[in-house]
Amino acid sequence: MATNLTFDAYRTSYSDLVLGGVFSSDLGTGKKEANLVKTDTMQMGSVIAADLTEATSAADADSVLVFTDAVFTIDDVATGEEFTGVLIKNSYTLNRYLVVDTTGEAVSDEYVAALEAKGLKLTDKVLFTS
Repeated sequence: MATNLTFDAYRTSYSDLVLGGVFSSDLGTGKKEANLVKTDTMQMGSVIAADLTEATSAADADSVLVFTDAVFTIDDVATGEEFTGVLIKNSYTLNRYLVVDTTGEAVSDEYVAALEAKGLKLTDKVLFTS
């Protein structure tokens, strides 16, 4: 299991989470846009199931939430409110420490294996600078 590092939720940006991937102007290449319903535990980096709810187990893991249409942060979206999110589904490398389960902790090895089987790469080889 990865050690969860502390990040300021308001300072975590797309580039902290998404480290690399397929370059394409077609949103369908490795990404998908979806309407999600905000839960109390949903945040950038949350693992999403195929039914567009938060994955509650590694077996449900399908994609990772990396971007929203919220004005500032996902915290501006009220619980129960629908919003548009961008999900990474394959062909991208993600920061393992910022991909989280419903407890807000870094995902377990089981989640990593499930997401990598879908075509994502989760790496712990991340350079942190201040």
